[in-house]
Amino acid sequence: MKSFQMLRTVILFSVLLLTSLLTVNAQDDPIDSAESGLIGFCNDPEACNYISFEILIENSSENSQFSSGPGAEECIYPQWYIPMTDDTGLPAVLSCSPMKGFLLAGDQCCVAHVVSSDVYCINNDWDDACQISLDECMAAAAGSLGVEDCYDPAACNFNGYAFCSDNSGCEYAQWYIPSTPDLGEEEPNFPAIFVCVPPIGYVLAEECCLIQIILDDEFCVNTTWDDICQSNYDNCVSSGGTVTGCTDSSFCNYNPVACTDDNSCYGSSGCMNPMACNYDSSAICDNGLCELPGCSDPEANNYNPAAFCSLIYMCTYDNECPGDFDGDGFVNVTDLGGFLSAFGSQCVEQGGPF
Repeated sequence: MKSFQMLRTVILFSVLLLTSLLTVNAQDDPIDSAESGLIGFCNDPEACNYISFEILIENSSENSQFSSGPGAEECIYPQWYIPMTDDTGLPAVLSCSPMKGFLLAGDQCCVAHVVSSDVYCINNDWDDACQISLDECMAAAAGSLGVEDCYDPAACNFNGYAFCSDNSGCEYAQWYIPSTPDLGEEEPNFPAIFVCVPPIGYVLAEECCLIQIILDDEFCVNTTWDDICQSNYDNCVSSGGTVTGCTDSSFCNYNPVACTDDNSCYGSSGCMNPMACNYDSSAICDNGLCELPGCSDPEANNYNPAAFCSLIYMCTYDNECPGDFDGDGFVNVTDLGGFLSAFGSQCVEQGGPF
């Protein structure tokens, strides 16, 4: 593998260097770097055509100039390939080049979604179920508007098929207050609200001051936005009042109502449960967002479609081979891990005592 990578590097470097030299005017001094132009290269280690700057330096003349910024060689990344037929026993493959018996997937996002939802499609076999999931995803995505917009379920414009989105187009709910406060008339006004689309008669609020008001007086958000709420809000806005604190949610002292960061953040927060799928060994405080594992095998007795991740020993089957934890038909050393992981756990009775 190392020799192949070095060969690829040498070939690509030679092509780039030759291209650069061909642009030099024959009457100019060929060692004049100002005239020879820049040699573009890709410096992203995840790209197929990655070349480290160190290798370029080792294989270049002292007057060469390189560029990995705008206008440099475009990086080429691996793409998903799937078997030509779903009965080959081969899984989907992420590759830099085409492979015999495989087709370039027409919808890269949908394939990425399928293999992340069902690891069998990439670890074992691209079977009928994988292909059906891909077809359903592509059909749904084709009829979905704004596919690249937002894949954050907490956003107002969440799109369940925007798998490749960077969420830069996400739109979130905001605080709104009545355009006129409730003055105790027969038909009372309404409270401050946190919504995506406000009803008629509401205006966008200055968030920091609004949060301060409702923290001090819940009446303004639970009952109605009266003249007292409005007066306190106006005073806050006019004085430029803001809530300060740690505004980075990855730290232990994160303040969700702070609008101005005071550089007080400390300690990395995360899931501190070692049994969770997203266990973070570096966390010093728990963020309450642990994702617990379960059985994701549809053929198991305790199949859980909502499981965040799956551990094979968690699945139970109608097994005629006692001790065969992984269901491969053999009792061997691979089953020992499942036994030791489950050792000491208490089984819940199903149906009460006999």
